[in-house]
Amino acid sequence: MIDEERIQLLIDKQDIYELMCRYTRGVDRFDKELVQSCFWYDATTVFPLSADSAFKGKYSDFLEIDVETWKPYTAHNITFVIILPKLTGTSVSRDVPILVLLENTRR
Repeated sequence: MIDEERIQLLIDKQDIYELMCRYTRGVDRFDKELVQSCFWYDATTVFPLSADSAFKGKYSDFLEIDVETWKPYTAHNITFVIILPKLTGTSVSRDVPILVLLENTRR
């Protein structure tokens, strides 16, 4: 017997995985449009800016700030840790730790 809920759960998890792949590819290629396409137009976010401050607001506003920090870098490595998402009805929540190693080769 096919368990439709489990099949849908697998499809949803694969969709989330592919979204994370598109996001990291966009960051890797400094592709602002690809990164933005991974978020709803009105998505909100909280990103740490330093040890004692964080950006809270629309992701598109954060991206405008974040893109400026990409400019000095020419080489980097991105790794994300797969953490199973928590799916509840029509919503999903999960932190996705992403490690970005940057190298400034413009000296």
